[in-house]
This record gives sequence, C-alpha cells and structure tokens, in this order.
Amino acid sequence: APDIRAPAVGRRMTSEVQALEMEAARSLDAAGNALESSGVGAPLQGAATRMSTGYGRRLKRCNAVTRVVIFGCLGMALFGYDTGVVSGAMVLVRTDITMDTDQAEHVVSITMLFAAIATVFGIPANSLLGRKPVIMFSAVLYIAGSVAVAAASSVVELLVGRAVLGVAIGFASGTVPMYSAELSPPDLRGMIVTLNDLNIVVGQLFAAMVNVIFRHYAGGWRWSMGFAALPATVLFVGVCFLPESPRWLAMKGRRADAEAVLRLLYDREDVSGPLEDILTAISLEGEEKDSKRGFGGLMKRGFGKLGSIWGVKEIRRAAVLGIGLMAMNQFSGINTVMYYSTTILVQAGFSQDASIWLAAMCCAAQLVGVCVSVASMDTAGRRSTALRSSFGVVLTLSLLAVSFMYKDDPLWDNVKVVALMLYLVAFGSGLSGVPWVINAEIYPLKLRSAAVGQATVSSWLFNYLVGRYFLTICALAGTSGAFMVFAGCSVVGGIWMYFMLPETMGLDLEEIDAQFKDPYPNLGAQAGNKNKQQREDANGAESASSDENSTSAQDLSESD
Repeated sequence: APDIRAPAVGRRMTSEVQALEMEAARSLDAAGNALESSGVGAPLQGAATRMSTGYGRRLKRCNAVTRVVIFGCLGMALFGYDTGVVSGAMVLVRTDITMDTDQAEHVVSITMLFAAIATVFGIPANSLLGRKPVIMFSAVLYIAGSVAVAAASSVVELLVGRAVLGVAIGFASGTVPMYSAELSPPDLRGMIVTLNDLNIVVGQLFAAMVNVIFRHYAGGWRWSMGFAALPATVLFVGVCFLPESPRWLAMKGRRADAEAVLRLLYDREDVSGPLEDILTAISLEGEEKDSKRGFGGLMKRGFGKLGSIWGVKEIRRAAVLGIGLMAMNQFSGINTVMYYSTTILVQAGFSQDASIWLAAMCCAAQLVGVCVSVASMDTAGRRSTALRSSFGVVLTLSLLAVSFMYKDDPLWDNVKVVALMLYLVAFGSGLSGVPWVINAEIYPLKLRSAAVGQATVSSWLFNYLVGRYFLTICALAGTSGAFMVFAGCSVVGGIWMYFMLPETMGLDLEEIDAQFKDPYPNLGAQAGNKNKQQREDANGAESASSDENSTSAQDLSESD
C-alpha cells in the first residue's frame, strides 16, 4: 500500500500506478466472486471499483483540506506574530533608536489604526477581486512591512513599516477566516475556524520565543521584526496552489468552477445541494448584483447596509451588544499586556533578559486560557463562559494593581508574575473568543457581513486607543493606577454583560432574533435558557408519551 499511495498524493496517478491498482482490483473481484458463492463474500463485491474510482479522489480531498488548514493557520499565525513581536522587541528597539514615550506609543499603536482602515477597504476588495488575491496581497505587504521595520534607522521609518504591517493585518484578519470557512467541508468547518483563532495566540507565542532567541544579538530586534517575511513568503507561494472560494465563484456566475471546488471538498460528484445552499445565501444577502458593481458601488452598498443596521430597533440592539463586547474585549487591558508586557516587567524591576523570557511565558498562559475557552464555549455556553472570564479578569487585574504598588520587594515581584499569568489565563478562557462568536451569531443573514465588519473595525479602533495611551496613563497614574483603570472598566463591562448578554448556545436564528425584541433586555440568559428548557421539556414530554403508549400497547398485548 505505501508503494502505491505515496506517488499518488497530491497529483494525478501515473499509468504505472493505475496498472498496479487495476491488477489488484481484478484480484479482489475474483476473490469476492469466489467468496460470494459461499455466502461470505458479498461485502467484497465491487471493492476494486470503489478503490480505483474513490481512492484518488479521497487523497485529493485530503490534500486540499490539509492545504486549507495549513495556510489558513499560517495566515492567522502571521497576524498573531506581528501583533506579539512588538512586546519584546520594543525594549531592544529603544536601545538603538532614541524615542520618547509618545513616539513609542505611536510605533506600537499605528499598526492597529491602519488595520482598522484596511478592514474597511478589505470588505469590498474581497467581493471585487476574490479571497485569494486579497490574501496574496496581504502576504506581499507582510514581507514589505517586515523588511522595512527591520531596516529602519529612525522613528519615522519604523512608523512607515508598522503602518504597512497594519494594512497587511487588516486585510488578512478580515479575509483568512472567511476564506477558510468557505473552503471547509461541513464536517471540518468548526475545527478549521477554531484553529484559525487558536493560531493567533500561537503566533504571539512564537514571536515571544523568537525575541528570546535574538535577545543577545546586536540589533537582535531587527531579526525578530524581519523574521515575519519568511512565513509570509511561504503563505504567498502556498495560496497560489489553493482553489478560490466556491461562494465567490458562484457570486461571479462561475458555476462550473464552483462545482469543481465543491466536488473536491465534499468528495462526491453530486454537489447540487451545497451549491444550491450557497446560491440561496448569496440571494438572501443581495450579493448576486455585486459582480456588476465597481469598488465605489460596493462601498456605497456597504454603507447602505450600515444604515439598515442602525435603522431597525432589534438589529440596532444587536449591533450595540456586538460593539460593546468588542469594547469589553479591549478595555479589559489585554493588548496592553501583549504589547507592553516586557516594558511592564522591566518597570517592575526585572532585567531585560528575564522580562523577555517572562513575556514568552505570558503568551503561553493565554494559549492555555484559549484552549479552556474552546472546550467550554459549546458546553457551558457563551454567557457563562464570558461572565466567568470577566470575574477572573477583575480579580487578577486588582491583584496586579496592588502588587505594582510595591517595588523592590521579592515577594511582591513574584506576585506580579503570578497575577500576570493568571490574568492571561482568565482573559483567554472567555473574553478572548466570546465577542467574536456572539458577533457571528446575532445578526440577520442579509446584514451579517456588514455588521461583523463594523464590529471588527470597532475592535481595531478600541485596540488603537488602548495601545496609544497606555504608557501615558502609566506616566500619570503609575502602572498600578493603569491596571486599576482596566479593572474598573472590567467591573462595569461585567455588570453590563450580566444584564445585556443573552445565551445563544443551541438556539436557531429565529430564537436569537427574538432576544432583541421587546421586552428588552431579557436579563441575559433567562430568555435563552427558557427557550432551551422549553425544547428539553417538549422532548421529555414526547419521550414520556411515547413510553406511555408503548407500555399501554404492551399491556393490551398481554391482555389479549
């Protein structure tokens, strides 16, 4: 089997391999016919045909899905790398390039500002050009931005390079998850989308480890910043060999091409069902006319959808919830820790070397939290996961605020590190992922893409504000005061979520829409839990009725 399979993976089988398979097929058929005459071999009938016609297709499907997973994860890991590498690198950058606190904040935050801008233009670009070209363009920008930052000799050059990286991140973050979801077969879609989210944190962890490796080299930060050009090149080349999204192909009227991609993904010839689902969704979202629109028309249509979102009371409530969750996600202080963790630890009295190592451990702690979130999201529910995470974030931020009141105290230095790790676990276990999951669930299909895009842009803008002013807050109120501000924001956000966040786990679209109708709010989980309990009660009553009927029939039979 290895001799036959290995040459066949990822390409058309050669005539020699086909000859070997046909010979094996004839042997299997002969054995099957012999066994069938004795009543034992019926299951083997036609085994050769199934092998020769289905085996190569399964290999091709496996190869295609594997490539989607690999390069989708690589795209999101690059996103995580470029947002995470700045933490350890900035401490080293300031030893080579002189900059004040305000300039350092600009260098860190300008990436998020340009990511927000790129997200706005990335939405129509995806519709006009396709998913593949946008991802490839973002890879080129990753390469250009990484090289520009690595070669920078002044603050202005750093700002230009970081701005280019921001555009790359904005395009990639809005395109890669959508592309992966559209190319994923239903039985693998949840796993692939979850891997995309998880690999953002993996990218941040890898960036921290690269900072550790290059910390002792002269100009080591240049290697850390420039390293992203290597995986970006791999991403560019790899995407060239991936198919275009079947949804985009169908939207452009290229039905035959869409069917070819779907056959590869679904491993069957008849893909009329999945194709019809795609065409129906395109019709509901009004995308069938997008192929006739130019860039300006697509932008106008997008802003028209935003007007529809804010013009309908129920959808407006959902939009406020979605943007509010993004604010909660950022104003709990997560990205100040990710961007400035090394700086914070240096201010706490740790050496540069120890701070870079501890920053890497911080990324690992958040990864642990994200794994907890993935495990609990569909079991404990979105609401419970978010509230539990919020409670942990408030406690750990308060502990951080208290610990930073004490300097040059070995005991409290240890408390700072432990509290920082626990904070990242607490945040990753809920507030990291719940806002994105909720935003993907609460909007009507026709307006979902515009509403999620709006929430994504708001997240980047909140991210920019936090990154832009964190060091200023530390200068005015101290690091302890900054963490106290974030703890206060988390308290307010936690209370707001308790009263405004419904439970959406297990609810269909109609039930989720009902959460935002009058009376509103429904005190969070009560409406969702009530619907869920009603379904469970109905199922239980049906089961009890069935058991009762069965018992009655049995009694009647015994009586007869």
